[in-house]
Amino acid sequence: MMHKSFQKLMGENMKILKKDFPNLPHTDIFKKAVEVTKKMYKPIAKSFKVGKKGSKSKTRKGEKNFMTHKGDKVFHQKSKFVRKSRKPYSKTKKAKKAKKN
Repeated sequence: MMHKSFQKLMGENMKILKKDFPNLPHTDIFKKAVEVTKKMYKPIAKSFKVGKKGSKSKTRKGEKNFMTHKGDKVFHQKSKFVRKSRKPYSKTKKAKKAKKN
């Protein structure tokens, strides 16, 4: 079943109500159609919700959401599992050698 927009559902309900109540004024038909359409219409849910600043993080347990991260204490260096503190954006020895040449 394809998802119909609110306007399309509203138009269909207006046509049905006009057939059922031919002597009813247009404004009353419109009001009834709005009531019926609001009950029928269910918008498509969003894929995910964005949290508020300061709320608990879902990905980093025990931390706040939207905080700047210094980096994980456990990481991989030269294909080994290393546990030490480091500066995640410090320049490497290779970059320093390239500047000298």
